[in-house]
Amino acid sequence: THDTSFEMPVTALILFSTAFGGLLVILSAGIRETRNLFLNWKYTRLQKKEAQIETYYTEAVNAFLGKRYRDATLLFQKVLALNPNHVSTLLRLGKIQRIEKNFNEAIRLHRKARSLDEQNIEVLLALSRDLEEAQRFEEAIQHLKEILHLDETNVAALTRLRDLYIRLQQWEDAHPIQEKILKLPLSPEANQKERIIFLGIKYEIGRLFLQRDQREIARRY
Repeated sequence: THDTSFEMPVTALILFSTAFGGLLVILSAGIRETRNLFLNWKYTRLQKKEAQIETYYTEAVNAFLGKRYRDATLLFQKVLALNPNHVSTLLRLGKIQRIEKNFNEAIRLHRKARSLDEQNIEVLLALSRDLEEAQRFEEAIQHLKEILHLDETNVAALTRLRDLYIRLQQWEDAHPIQEKILKLPLSPEANQKERIIFLGIKYEIGRLFLQRDQREIARRY
């Protein structure tokens, strides 16, 4: 220190420095190996967890496709116990809840899936179906419009939105949607079917204008 000093033989200094340096090397190597062991253990554990999730999920999907919904629900719940943010599980478990008429739970699960993957069109379609079956039509329409914002030629979203407008007798809203559907590359049979629907929509719009005593517009439709 500034006030104290002592002499040490050169040999002792060399031995002390060597021992101290060796201790540092041992400690450094030990820490590095311990870290590597921990990372390897963590990676192995994660791999086992992912493999277990994959096993449960595959079994759950098979049960779902076999319409064994109780078994599928139990297996999907096991997946969520291991990974609460497994989007595919949230999607399918929500579908089971909708099938069983538990609309609020289906909406909750699909909203969680959407919060994890906002661009997932399948999730948005499922959520819109939940809302439609819960008779929350305006919300369902908004989600279908979100899908069309992401993919304006999505046939499922267009036909569902068209059908919803028809169900609500919103013929003037259904008309431009049906026009978009007819611009899609359809098979001859599908095109003929869609044209018949288009004529029906035009007829209903004509009736609306007739009820409003707007005869010329009604005649054009």
